[in-house]
Amino acid sequence: MTALDEQGEPAVAGHSPSERVLIKFPASRTDPRISVRVIPVLPEDVPAANEERIVNEYLEISGDNFEQDELIVAQVTFSLEKPWMEANNVHQWPIEFSRFDENERIWKPALANRIGDDEDNVLYSLVVTEFSLWSITGSVEPPLVIFKVEELEISPSRPRAGDTVYVGATVANILDEEAEYVAVLWLNSRMNSSRTLSRGPLESVEVLFEIKPEAGS
Repeated sequence: MTALDEQGEPAVAGHSPSERVLIKFPASRTDPRISVRVIPVLPEDVPAANEERIVNEYLEISGDNFEQDELIVAQVTFSLEKPWMEANNVHQWPIEFSRFDENERIWKPALANRIGDDEDNVLYSLVVTEFSLWSITGSVEPPLVIFKVEELEISPSRPRAGDTVYVGATVANILDEEAEYVAVLWLNSRMNSSRTLSRGPLESVEVLFEIKPEAGS
């Protein structure tokens, strides 16, 4: 999978045999590099992922030749082996790709999207906004619904080329505990931008994206 800069031109993406990364940077950034490395043993000061979940592997995703705040959006695609899932009785839907928060020293989970499969593997995709230590875990139970997204609004509804367009929605945490949600705006089947939202118990927030689309459908 090829990484793209803000103008849709190829950038450089690193990958391990089982993961791919699609990245988007400003057009002014040249030669950004991403690497994905499997971590067989966690550092002593890092706790294991959720004990109630089954760990597939730990990964370190890092970047070079760019600043963290230059990253517009990144999409990680990875595959899990069906024999591993069957041996551990792992359900195909509740796969989490969790980021280790260095400041809070906790794992922050995000549910990966199942996007397909073949005879041997199930393919998943997830948008991330930071590079750090990650875990891939599964569960025997179907996934819980954590957030509800509704009240989508696009203004103006019939924009012209060059117009500023606002795309917004309401995101609600429906759990009785704090949770993190990554809102992603897709444009013409490509990631355009993202927002990471941390919401308290039963708390909702409006998320708004601003774009200037070019002429087209």
